[in-house]
Amino acid sequence: MLFWIFVGCLVLGIVILAVTFDYCTSWDDLWENVGAALTSVGLLSTVVSLLLFGFEYLTEDAWVAGLIEERKAIVYQFENDIYDNDNDIGKRELMNEVRDWNKKIAKYKAYQNNFWVGIYYADVYDQFEMIEWGATE
Repeated sequence: MLFWIFVGCLVLGIVILAVTFDYCTSWDDLWENVGAALTSVGLLSTVVSLLLFGFEYLTEDAWVAGLIEERKAIVYQFENDIYDNDNDIGKRELMNEVRDWNKKIAKYKAYQNNFWVGIYYADVYDQFEMIEWGATE
């Protein structure tokens, strides 16, 4: 929704400039200044949004591949008791990794489903599940 507000500002600013261009006698006219401001803000915001789209959607496959490998590594540690030792420091590290994974997945799922900024996040995070403590695949 935020992206479409930016595009709307751009279009509205261009329309105001086009309508008031012939009628304005100086740059002191209020409507011409409003049109110029809306056009500037809309253009800058739209260009930045398009750059964000490019960064997010062009690297989507690499991001998903990285998340798949990260989840595999955490689950592998569970299945093979990699951190099973006498002082339980390794278990705490594994618990922190699981917590970080779950926070990351929950955060990006919330972002991609957000009404205002969801368009800026690729719709790929629903394919990942949370890791339950002690769960194996």
